[in-house]
Amino acid sequence: METGPYANPSQAVLALRRALARDPGNRTFRLGLMELYWQQGRLEEAGALGAGWEGDDEVFQRLVRIHAAGGAASSLLALLQVRPEDWEAWLTYGNVLMHAHRLDEALERVTWCLERAARDEDRTGPDPELCARLGFLKGVVLLLLGRLREGLPLLECRFAVGAAPALEPLPLPLWRGEDLAGRTLVIQAEQGFGDVFMLARYVPVLAARGARVLLRPQPSAQGVLATCPGLGGLAEGDLVLPGDALQVAIMSLPGLCGTDLATIPNQVPYLKVPDRVRGREAIDACLAQAGTRRRIGLVWAGNPGHGRDQDRSMPPEVLDLLADVPGVAWVDLQVGQRPSPRPALPLLNLAPLLVDFSATAYALEHLDGLISVDSSPVHLAGALGRPAWLALAWLPDWRWMLERRDSPWYPTLELWRQPAPGDWGSVVRAMREALLEGRDFIKPI
Repeated sequence: METGPYANPSQAVLALRRALARDPGNRTFRLGLMELYWQQGRLEEAGALGAGWEGDDEVFQRLVRIHAAGGAASSLLALLQVRPEDWEAWLTYGNVLMHAHRLDEALERVTWCLERAARDEDRTGPDPELCARLGFLKGVVLLLLGRLREGLPLLECRFAVGAAPALEPLPLPLWRGEDLAGRTLVIQAEQGFGDVFMLARYVPVLAARGARVLLRPQPSAQGVLATCPGLGGLAEGDLVLPGDALQVAIMSLPGLCGTDLATIPNQVPYLKVPDRVRGREAIDACLAQAGTRRRIGLVWAGNPGHGRDQDRSMPPEVLDLLADVPGVAWVDLQVGQRPSPRPALPLLNLAPLLVDFSATAYALEHLDGLISVDSSPVHLAGALGRPAWLALAWLPDWRWMLERRDSPWYPTLELWRQPAPGDWGSVVRAMREALLEGRDFIKPI
C-alpha cells in the first residue's frame, strides 16, 4: 500500500487510526490499516480490524491470509463458518494444518472438499483448477504420511497447477505404465537437479523391463547421469527415435512404477564419478590443505528460485556454531550466486572449482561427510552412496516425510529436523554435539 505523503509507515498507521476513529464505517481506511499492520507483522491487530466485517469480500480474504500467516488453524476454521463455500479458503486451511504437522486432519479436510466437488448435485464446488490444487495438496499430505502408493499418482496434478515447468516438447506419446519390452522410453528431466539425481534410480528398473532408456537431463548434470546403469544414452540434439518411442516426465516415474515404502529402489550407488572430471587436480590440491583432519563439506542454501527457498535454506552464520569442533577441515561446496555472506568459520574454498556436477561428485567422493540443507549436492551424495547429514526445515519436502531420522530413499543419509519453524540453531547445535561426542557419519556404501 502507498503511504502517500507520510514519511514512514508508522506515520501512516497513526494517520489511518485517527481517520478510522472519526469514521469507523469507512471501508477504505479499515482495509488500508489492515494492510499496514500486515506489512509490519502485527497480525493480531490486523485481524482485530476485520472482526465484524467478514461479509466483505476483500476483508474476508485478508483475514484468511492473516490467520494463515499466523498458523491460527482454529481462527481460520471459525472464519470459514461465515463462508463455507469459499474453496480457496478451505485450501488455505488444509495448508495451515499441514504446516502444523496435523496431517490426519489436513487429509480429512482436503478429502472432504474433493468429495463434495465430485458430487454432481453440488453445483457450488471448486473449479477444475482449484480441484487440481486440492488434489496436489492431498498428494503431498499422503506422501508426508508415507502413503506413497496413494499419494504419488496425485503428484500428476502438478501439471494443472503450475507446479511443474514446461518440458521441452517431443513429438512422442506419454508413457502411462504399459509394457515397455522392446520399446524406447525418453525420460525428460524436470524441476531441480536434486529431483533428477533422486529419480535416476528408475533407469535400471525400466531397463530391466526391456526398455531402451534415454535420459534428457540438464546440461551440467549430463556427465554424472551418464554413469547410471541401464542407461541407453542421453537424448541430445536431433535424436532419431523409433516410431513406437514414448516419453515420460521424471517425477512421474515413482507413481507409474507403483512405488511404496517397501519397494523403493534404494540400492546405492546408482551413480558414479565420471572418468573425465574437469579441474580434478585443482580439487585435489584444495582438499590436500586439510592434512590429516576430517573433510566435511558444507552446503547451507539451495536453489534461490525454489518456491520455499526461504524455509529450506539456512542463514550461513548459523554454521559458525561448528567453529570449535576440533580435527575438522570445513569444505565450502556452496555454488551459485547468492547475496548472503559465507560462514565466518575457516573454509577450504572448493566452490569455485565445482564447474559442473561431475566435479561435485568427485569432491564428494573425497570427503568424509557432507552437512547440507535440502539441495542437489545432498541428493547427489545419496545417489553416490556417500555419507551426509541433511538439515531439514520444520515442514520438509514430501520425500523426507516427518519424524524419521533415516531415509528410505538414501541409506547413507541421516536426517536432522528443526524442532520448530525456522529454528536452524537447534539443528546445527545438535550436529555440533554429535561431532564433539565423536559421532561419525553413516558408513559410505
